[in-house]
Amino acid sequence: MLFAIIVAAGKGSRLGTEIPKQFLLLNNKPVLEYSIDSFIAFDQEIKIIVILADEYYNAWSKYLIKYKQVICALGGSERYISVQNGVKLLHSYDANADDVVMIHDAARPFLELGLIFNLYQESKKKGNASPFTVPKSSVRQLKIDGGNKHINRNEIVIVQTPQCFQYQFVQSAYTSNTEIELTDDAALIEKQGIEINLIPGNEQLFKITTKLDLQLAEIIAKQWKNSKFEENNCNQL
Repeated sequence: MLFAIIVAAGKGSRLGTEIPKQFLLLNNKPVLEYSIDSFIAFDQEIKIIVILADEYYNAWSKYLIKYKQVICALGGSERYISVQNGVKLLHSYDANADDVVMIHDAARPFLELGLIFNLYQESKKKGNASPFTVPKSSVRQLKIDGGNKHINRNEIVIVQTPQCFQYQFVQSAYTSNTEIELTDDAALIEKQGIEINLIPGNEQLFKITTKLDLQLAEIIAKQWKNSKFEENNCNQL
C-alpha cells in the first residue's frame, strides 16, 4: 500500500500573503490540490493524510472531503510535530512494515507521476528515496566565527520532497524522537543509522517561498499537464 503525508500547516510568512501559500490559487486551483491530484493520478487507492493548521482545519477539511482518499490531521507548532501527527494516523490503516510513506510539502505543487514512480520503486528496493537537484551557482559555507569558505558545488545537492520511506522506518523515527528542530525527514531517518538513497528530482518541483517563486508557479500552472504515465506501471503497486 502507498501512503502520502502532505504537510500543509505552515504559515508561509516569508511570502507575505494574507493566507498561507498552500491555499493560494494557481490557475484557479489551490496549490495544495496539485500534489493531491498527482498522488491520486498515480494510485487511485493511495491513502493521503493532509496536515492542516488549527485555524484552517475546519474550512479545508470540509473542502477536501470530496477526495475519498484524503483524511486530515491537525498540525503542530513545528514541522516535526505535524508529520508526527500524520504518522500516528497510519496505525488505523494497518500499514505493513514495507509499505511506502511519501512525506511531501504542499508548497511544491508540480509533482510529476514519473518521479513518484521512481521514488516508489527505489523505496521498495532500498527502504527510502529522496529526490534532489544540483546547485547551478557557486556555494560557500558560513562559519560559526563569522567567516566563510568555498565548497565544491559538485559535492552539494538540493533535497526536494516527497521524501519516501518504508513505514517501519517512519514509524520508528517519529515515535521514538522529539527532534522538533529538524525540517528534513531524511535527516531524522538518517539519525537512526539508515543510509539515505538519492535519486534525480526536477527543477519544476521547487518550493514556493518567495514572491518570485509564486510568479514562476503562476506561469507554470497555466501550462501544467502532468507527465504521461503508463497505467500498467501504476498497477505494479
